[in-house]
This record gives sequence, C-alpha cells and structure tokens, in this order.
Amino acid sequence: IGWIRASAAPVIEQLARIKTATDLGSPLPTQAVGAQLVGAMSEAQRLRREQLRPRRTLLARLLKQHLPQWQFRIPDGGFFLWARLPSGDSRELAQVALRHGVLILPGSTMSASGLYTRYVRLPFLADPEALRDGVGRLAGAWREYEGAPAARQQMSAIA
Repeated sequence: IGWIRASAAPVIEQLARIKTATDLGSPLPTQAVGAQLVGAMSEAQRLRREQLRPRRTLLARLLKQHLPQWQFRIPDGGFFLWARLPSGDSRELAQVALRHGVLILPGSTMSASGLYTRYVRLPFLADPEALRDGVGRLAGAWREYEGAPAARQQMSAIA
C-alpha cells in the first residue's frame, strides 16, 4: 500500500507491474485499512498536528534555555526545526554529539552542494522526556565542541 509521484505515467505503470510480480498484491485487510485512512486523512493530519505542536514548542523552549546562542525559527509545519550554529561545522558537532548519545543531522547532508555547514536539523517527533534528555545531551556536546576550537583548527590543518 502506498503512492507514487512521478513525472511520467510509463514509470508508474512499470513500477506497478514490478510490484504485482514481486508480491502478488497486498493483503485485503491492509488494503481495507489503507482505504479507510485515505478517507480520514484530514482528521489524521489534524490529530498529528495537535500531537506535534506542543513538542515543537517544547523543543524551541529547550533550545532557548540550553543553547541560547543558536538561532532558529519555529516552522509552520513539518517534523523538524532547523538551527544555525553561531560558529563551527555541524558535521564536526554531529560527531561530538554522537559521543554524547544524541544523533543530529548536519545541514550539509541535506544540500546537494554541501552548503549549510552551520545548520543542524532537529526532529521534534520524540516524546517530551526524550526531547528534554536529547537537548541536555546536545548542550553538553556543544559545550565540549565549543571549548575545543584549537583542536578543530589542528584537525582542519591536517586534512
């Protein structure tokens, strides 16, 4: 069960044939549930927004509290908040953050040209306790990263 968006009908037709040949069709109960969900999409979206809005607000409040020098705007939609680091490279910070037990996505990985090295993408999908813990760990990683500029410069010179 799913959907495809493609620029050419032949591409969709070919993919549909491949799906039919490989799985012989989706089970009827799965199709029935999918059909019901399509009819209730607007309600599902409304409920999801109600669930995520407080988490987005919490993430923003935690960032202002623990990482006040980071810049961000609260998005109108989506699942992520983009934050701009005051200095450094988000790829390097991601490595430090990983050692602190938090996974962040450097902005450059979302750019075809490798730009946005001072941005990180932070999801607000997790439950509130996980968001609190994650931002606390991220703040610790930032303090470590920010406190080691000489080491970063040495590494840049070697590379």
